[in-house]
Amino acid sequence: MLRIFVAATIILSFSKAITIVGEPDYTKILYGGVLPLDESEDSADESKHIIQFAVSFARRRYNLCEISEKEFKRVSTIRKLTLYFTYNEEVPYIVNNSGTLQAFNFGKLHTFSFQWSCGGNASIHNFTIATYPMGTHHVYSHTYVRVMKIDSFNVSLDSKYADSETKQQIEEPWCRETWIPSDMLLSLHSKSCRVNCTSSISVMTYNIWNTNTFTKDDKQYPARFKLLEKVLLDELPDIITFQEVRYEHFKGGNLGPSQMKHLSDILKSYQFVYAPAQLDINSVYKGKTEEGVAVFSRFPVIKYNSFLLFRNRSNSADVNQRVCLHVQILHPEHGLVHILTTHLSLSHEAREESVVQIWRYIKGLRGPVLLTGDFNAEPQEKAMRFLRGEVPLKGERTCGVSDLWTNVYPLSPGFTFDCVSGDLVKRIDFIFWRNFPGNLQIKDIRIIQSKGKGSKAASDHLPVVAMFC
Repeated sequence: MLRIFVAATIILSFSKAITIVGEPDYTKILYGGVLPLDESEDSADESKHIIQFAVSFARRRYNLCEISEKEFKRVSTIRKLTLYFTYNEEVPYIVNNSGTLQAFNFGKLHTFSFQWSCGGNASIHNFTIATYPMGTHHVYSHTYVRVMKIDSFNVSLDSKYADSETKQQIEEPWCRETWIPSDMLLSLHSKSCRVNCTSSISVMTYNIWNTNTFTKDDKQYPARFKLLEKVLLDELPDIITFQEVRYEHFKGGNLGPSQMKHLSDILKSYQFVYAPAQLDINSVYKGKTEEGVAVFSRFPVIKYNSFLLFRNRSNSADVNQRVCLHVQILHPEHGLVHILTTHLSLSHEAREESVVQIWRYIKGLRGPVLLTGDFNAEPQEKAMRFLRGEVPLKGERTCGVSDLWTNVYPLSPGFTFDCVSGDLVKRIDFIFWRNFPGNLQIKDIRIIQSKGKGSKAASDHLPVVAMFC
């Protein structure tokens, strides 16, 4: 429980600087700049409004049947977090509101599940919805699984849906013949599938440069997003991991402030999960601004989790909190596949600490693992060499982890950055792969070249796409 208190040491404005050193207490913060207060009870009207918003969203998105008020009541416990802004990540930021000192918050996060019944079938829908400002809702995450028959599937809506019994009863709406591999690959790390492997799983990683524009004019963002949209719709990978995904209250032009909405509006057949990493320190003045990573998947998302990465606040290159998002998808042929994405720090120290953290997490996973993202590090850096198993770090050494670009194209630099300046000079966007145990095999990997530079570039990064059989 967050304790809100007022003391003489609490800063009432940013003009009085606080020296912040060392790591934050990760157990206190939800993500950078946010202290959560868990409020278990919503008012009846508030809960009903949130559920109706979620139902309306799902109906429009998937053209689902009408459901009754009775179905609205089949909802899990709604977890409500109030998001208090904190400058020092120890106590809330206090403002003077007409003579009353109050802890400053940026709205709420609501997390819940409900069952949707149509005919003889049902589906379990999982939502995370951000409310800010009051009465305005944004879908941060929406995942679901379809159940074959209602009478054969009675599940507590507060459960995790990840056990083997649940998996066996999930109906795969994406299980089209053209998607299911008809054969396996020859060997690990081989470049080409067998001739009769006519379908594949495709995974894209893409840093979308938040709401930035080449001219720094917010009115230009919708035009740049059109370029992003074309890249995504031309490829339509099965799984897409995004970095630098923003909610920026006073930006986005006529598209609105939430990039999760911009992306979900064009990727209509995808489930999606968003993990904020950092609330901007100037949000008090310029409106709520937060950035994080996201995963979009055509396959059912069974479970997801995120964890905060190392940050040394004494280092000026490490001012922003970083996060790693883990999404478990269920593929009809290969079963459970683990997708992780991150956007690492500008600090060498933080990157090295973070990759060790991520490896320790990956070690506990079984089945194919794909680690994707913008690592802010080039291949020769120690953090990247560690992930490839070439050098130890912090008493750890990876095994079975492959840098897919290096495996398939060992002589190609594979530059992915910087499209805005017009000169591609770095490879800092990676897809790493660990296939133990598992039968997922690499088919190919590509970098999607930009159709233009500067103001004609969709992002400052190029997307990387890997294909598997």
